[in-house]
Amino acid sequence: MAATGAVLAVVVLAHAPSLAVALLVVIAGTGAAVLTRRHISGRRRRIAAGSLAELRALDPVDFEHAVGELLGRQGWHLAHVGRTGDDGADLIGTDPTGRRVVVQAKRYAGSVGAPIVRDLAGAVTLHRVDLGVLVTTGSLTTAGRETARRCGVLVIGPGELARLVHR
Repeated sequence: MAATGAVLAVVVLAHAPSLAVALLVVIAGTGAAVLTRRHISGRRRRIAAGSLAELRALDPVDFEHAVGELLGRQGWHLAHVGRTGDDGADLIGTDPTGRRVVVQAKRYAGSVGAPIVRDLAGAVTLHRVDLGVLVTTGSLTTAGRETARRCGVLVIGPGELARLVHR
């Protein structure tokens, strides 16, 4: 694991026969932060993510957890809620200013378009939060950027995501 990059580890611990609590631990320098999530599985998984390329290699659920941890290191308080039928929410919580947020994490190699941004704007209403945040490893199309601007969706694209990995 890279000494200069953040090291992410997801450890799933058995809590009950069919329920486990996952602790997403990030060790960066001498500090550590923890994000908990419910996970229906008893198997152990470990993930290393010290670069944007490694984030792109994660499976979608692990990417959502990694995003939660990276934002958590910046003062966000988030809980993982992503699943099928999640009404556009992968993470819900508060940003460093205390605004209630819904986060959609998209691990894309290509472009994210206006439909994804519109879905997230709708999730803001459905979840009764103050702000929608789209975190993506992909680029936004011109229509996606314009829709985000018009809908007030904060976009954390690959450049900012890479900076978060190395903070």
